[in-house]
Amino acid sequence: MQQLRSHSTPRVSAAARVARAQLTAFDVFLRIAALAAATLIFLVATAMRASAATQPKESQMVRHVDSLPSVGDLSLAPSPQLTPDEVVGIVLDALARNDVPVKDHGISVTFAFSSPANRAFVGPIESFADLVRDDTYRPLLNHRHAARGVAHVTGDRATVRVVITTSSGERVAYLFALSLQNDGQYKGCWMTDGVTREPPSPLSGMRFASHDARELAGRS
Repeated sequence: MQQLRSHSTPRVSAAARVARAQLTAFDVFLRIAALAAATLIFLVATAMRASAATQPKESQMVRHVDSLPSVGDLSLAPSPQLTPDEVVGIVLDALARNDVPVKDHGISVTFAFSSPANRAFVGPIESFADLVRDDTYRPLLNHRHAARGVAHVTGDRATVRVVITTSSGERVAYLFALSLQNDGQYKGCWMTDGVTREPPSPLSGMRFASHDARELAGRS
């Protein structure tokens, strides 16, 4: 019996060592798994904080864009690539379809191309819209046709003469004055400083009178 016990004791110790080794390996596995899970949670939390930090900036950017006049696509915004003649053409095209695609879209485009000095003088877009609807500038709204003259450029100043044919057939002349912006947000862009309505030409009135006289003579 003593011999049996002496031979069986080492076998039990070896099994115990194997069991302890297995438990140690399993414990190491659990520790590694726990560390990986903690790392994953940390990364997810960091990503969520970063997303939350950038979200106010994005919403602020959207509010900033919405606060600007809606000018449709980017080709309707001031750009250093646009010449004085092209700027006037864009403004006239927008005013000819003032309520397309939305009400007063043409006025918004016109305000977008107004120079900072012009805006400072006229005021916000609400005051600008009231000015455009005034009798002096009302013929520009929804006009039928616009004939532009050659742009006269002198340094950083330019003028473009335009003759408008209104929806009722009346012809009205305007002189657009533009300036090249030297600094600020619109540096390098041509923008309108003002629009002056020309007084009616006496010769034009005489032509209309003679035309009416010929019509009356033909009817009699």
